[in-house]
Amino acid sequence: MSLKTEPVFYYGFEVLAACTWVDFREGEFGTELSFEVAIGSYSSEELRQLLEDGLNAAGDLLYSVTFDRFTRKYTIITNDYFELLTGTGTHTDASLLKCMGFSSYPVFGEGGLYGDPLLYYGDTDTGLRTIHQAKFSMGFKFDPQFCVQDYLDADNNEELRNASIQEATSGEVEVLHFGVNNNYEFDFKYITNKEMPCGAPIRNNPTGIEDANSFMKWAIRRKVIEYMPDKLNPSQYSLIRLEKSGRGRGASYQLKELVRRNLPGFYETGKLTFRRL
Repeated sequence: MSLKTEPVFYYGFEVLAACTWVDFREGEFGTELSFEVAIGSYSSEELRQLLEDGLNAAGDLLYSVTFDRFTRKYTIITNDYFELLTGTGTHTDASLLKCMGFSSYPVFGEGGLYGDPLLYYGDTDTGLRTIHQAKFSMGFKFDPQFCVQDYLDADNNEELRNASIQEATSGEVEVLHFGVNNNYEFDFKYITNKEMPCGAPIRNNPTGIEDANSFMKWAIRRKVIEYMPDKLNPSQYSLIRLEKSGRGRGASYQLKELVRRNLPGFYETGKLTFRRL
């Protein structure tokens, strides 16, 4: 069956060796505060929690970090004045804040909205607070161009992990296993850079092939992906990881050109199996 809604996938929330540090300052003349986040790949929520916990552990103010699931932008809010030292801190060359989309310069004001990114400092309905909003989105998204084919929902697809069936001489059967996998299945078809006519069932994307390759390269490395069945409702999502591809145990992939269907320049992934985490 095909998926009736338009899904979207988020990925690429990664802390690399070149961007692990957060430098900031509380108060206009406060001393610099810093903390480091461990290298690794994360979900958007895991990274949000790491940033929030790090700010609260290193600083004296009360910090809250949010993630907008439509824009993929982070926002940092606290109850008093603070600055993000993305361009002036000790670890500017290894700033995690830059990788998370925050500006390389501080912008601040009082009683209004100033600059890009947004920082508000003043007496509001919610009290005194400062807001830093990322200028750029973090991570990447994969937006299938055609209705997902051969779709199977994880609620309807269960597999016992490393199952072993033991049968006694009495005929009694025992199943030993190490957990349960609930798997999604997808087949992404008609991936192309070609321009489609207005109203065509294949959505235009001039970098469709490159986007699919980027997504699959992340997937075969068994890194976490966020799957939203309906792009218009991104708050409903599941964390998934590639388990199987058409070329084996999910450690390789191939975009197959549909030349046998007389569709040069159009590709498909074949059936992909993702475990719901």
